[in-house]
Amino acid sequence: MSVQHANRGIVKKDLQLYYNREFVKSFRGEATINTCDLNTRVDYVWANAVATRDTTAPSTPPITGFEIAKLRSTDGQDAQTILYTAAVDQVNGGEYTHSAYIYLESGTWVSVGQHWNPWNYGVQTFIPKNTWTRVSFTVTNTPNNYGQVACSYNTNGVVYITATQYEKKSYSTPFVNGSRTANTIAGGGGLLDISGNNVNADLTNVSFNNTGYIFSGSQYITVPYSSNLDRNDFTIAGYFRTSTNDNSHDTIVSRNSDVYGATNGWNISRLRNGLSLANCFRFMIYGDSATATEPQGPAIADNVWRHFAVVVDKSGSNTVTIYINGVAYSIPAALPAGNHYPSSGSPPLYIGCNKTNADLWNGDVPQILYYQKALTAAEVLQNFNATRKTYGL
Repeated sequence: MSVQHANRGIVKKDLQLYYNREFVKSFRGEATINTCDLNTRVDYVWANAVATRDTTAPSTPPITGFEIAKLRSTDGQDAQTILYTAAVDQVNGGEYTHSAYIYLESGTWVSVGQHWNPWNYGVQTFIPKNTWTRVSFTVTNTPNNYGQVACSYNTNGVVYITATQYEKKSYSTPFVNGSRTANTIAGGGGLLDISGNNVNADLTNVSFNNTGYIFSGSQYITVPYSSNLDRNDFTIAGYFRTSTNDNSHDTIVSRNSDVYGATNGWNISRLRNGLSLANCFRFMIYGDSATATEPQGPAIADNVWRHFAVVVDKSGSNTVTIYINGVAYSIPAALPAGNHYPSSGSPPLYIGCNKTNADLWNGDVPQILYYQKALTAAEVLQNFNATRKTYGL
């Protein structure tokens, strides 16, 4: 049993977008299949329990649009209900993880489990009251068993349950209602923002491995427009690794009104091979007059992990600073006049390209964080130190 939280070491204040594969050990970016059938409902309770379907919780859950069920113990004793069924590999068995978002209103513990063989109703997990917490349980199912598993929940108090996921993995991944390889969120795919800001990202033909998202010059991620992205003070940070130099402005992340940001907007890329300062890390930011500031970082070698942070401080020092592996790389550059977010078209934020199908990235981008403020040097270093070991830095 595990209670999962985002990485506690990073700076959380004013974080708007947290695109990250490190949701404890589970946010790996690989394709995810949720085999729980949330449309097939099961009503089974022990004598101590009362279950209410399609109810309203005291607060809005982090994942909305799905049934909220309420489980209440009538006497403070162990109360169980079964809500859904899920598909399993009946012949081969294997490791499966059942997870759900749970709100503990009263009592002291909750558990998630399964009614199958082995019948395992999980372990008592003591979670905070009056807040939504994702709870998961992993079990090894025996071969040649029943055709479906029933997802069960226990408590000694009152709990609300939503967004059940059952998957053939030894850990739980971010909730999806179906396959995360689809390229539309409405169709069951997409990348869910785990910062709590509900800035969900659409995927366009992105492949996966155990290091996260792989971009091979034809894929990218689209983060839909949000007014929270319209900031003159902001920070973009994350990790990247290139796989090849294909003689293009390979773009890590961008937000432009058009491909080249003729007025307003910005992009982070590796400079084209064959230009002066070829292969260098570059941040280009435009102002109202279409003039640009282009501070550059170090040369980028292939197959080397790097942490970057670009800090735009309009209201304070009026500068942009590039950090590589937690250290300021060069003297901060002055910002051009005017706004630095796109002033027309409400464009989305792109990961892996400079607008649709332009200057596509080749390599890995396992983490992108967008802050609605200019991080301090200490905060940039804090983020780097919190995650560097994952990338051998």
